[in-house]
Amino acid sequence: MESNFELIFEPQFTKDYRKLKKEHPELIPDLRGSFKELSMYGIVNEISKPHILNNRGGNYNGNQE
Repeated sequence: MESNFELIFEPQFTKDYRKLKKEHPELIPDLRGSFKELSMYGIVNEISKPHILNNRGGNYNGNQE
């Protein structure tokens, strides 16, 4: 199946990903699965608990996490 969405990672995400991979490698397969779902469908399943971002002063308020 062809991807419908392109995921673009910001530099801070890349740093956080490397840290997560080093400290909690057991979480990486689930995270990669979520990336695959996002790139194919534009959403993740409810198990991932998607929610609207609403941090005061946050850059991504109103977007899904």
